[in-house]
Amino acid sequence: MLFRVFVVGGYFALTALGLLGCTGSTDSTVHLSLPSIVSQPTSQTVTAGQTATSSVEATGAAPLSYQWQRNRTAISGATSSSYTTAATTSSDNGAQFTVMVNNPAGSVTSNAATLTVIAAVPSVSFSPTSLTFGSQAVWTPSSAQFVTFSNTGTSTLIFRAEPIQGDFSLASQGTCSTSLAAGASCTLSTQFTPTTTGTRTGTLSVNDNASTTPQVVALTGLGVPNPPPTTTLFGHVAILVEENTNYSSVTSSSAPYLAGLMVQYGLATQYYANTHPSIGNYFMLTTGQILTNDDRQIHSSFPVSMDNVVRELVAAGKTWKAYAEKACPRSATSAATPPAAAGNTTSVTSPLLTSPMCRAVPPNSKTLSPLRNWPRIS
Repeated sequence: MLFRVFVVGGYFALTALGLLGCTGSTDSTVHLSLPSIVSQPTSQTVTAGQTATSSVEATGAAPLSYQWQRNRTAISGATSSSYTTAATTSSDNGAQFTVMVNNPAGSVTSNAATLTVIAAVPSVSFSPTSLTFGSQAVWTPSSAQFVTFSNTGTSTLIFRAEPIQGDFSLASQGTCSTSLAAGASCTLSTQFTPTTTGTRTGTLSVNDNASTTPQVVALTGLGVPNPPPTTTLFGHVAILVEENTNYSSVTSSSAPYLAGLMVQYGLATQYYANTHPSIGNYFMLTTGQILTNDDRQIHSSFPVSMDNVVRELVAAGKTWKAYAEKACPRSATSAATPPAAAGNTTSVTSPLLTSPMCRAVPPNSKTLSPLRNWPRIS
């Protein structure tokens, strides 16, 4: 039998003809078509690190086979109707992918699909975007509050929290460092330490390599006065009373010891006399009452019997001591010799001495002592 093959266009014909001398003849023709691509691969844009998948749809005489190519070079193992790249890098940008479809009739090649790869970029979000600390006693640190810092982009986020100005600070209790992987989150902690009363504001700022830098969180808190102490703050309390000396003389360099104490410990300025002359102010200081303004009174004619600061100190289990230039001199212990007549102005003006105590306690005792024994305060 003789076979002849005719190829016309995209078809070929196989013809069997009977040979001379045979008792019969057969004539049959089989038509096979080349593959036809119905759906071409399409160009794609991905971010570096992502993969890209291309596919093709073809018809034609079976069996169909496929070979994907990158820039016209066959890709090993890429022999199905779809192809997925490895994680892309910037070097893949602009690559062209085609696929050759084969069958017994021949092969066709698809259109080229271009791959565009853009650089991976970080993206960041804060939650919440503001923190309110409420009321906080002055100079008392608050509990830490937290902000969640998330990298919603596709590359590592590099960042730095800036120092917070004012009454807020980073509390060093969060989990953030200086970088954050794509898709990861961490926390930043802040606390509030008001330096004065009233509304206090601040800003937490974070600079990073995201396109939206800086990231900002608003901070608000309210400074309130400290509550009264529940325990004694000082081991000793000294009240110094001076006579016939003006304010400027005892708060300046002319009184260096007192001025030094004021600088070291503080000076309360909003205190004023209640009456005139001096004697009534001394009674107000120790008894809370102006018992008399008659400075002719002495301890024998005007004993102090009502409640007073000494009585309260003793009742509270505290000790006390009075220092005076002339504390209970001998001349003051006799009613026949008034203290003023003996030059003892202290006995006239000190309510602690204008009492039977001065007659009952000798000079230089545990509670009454000359001013020269005043201790140095360090």
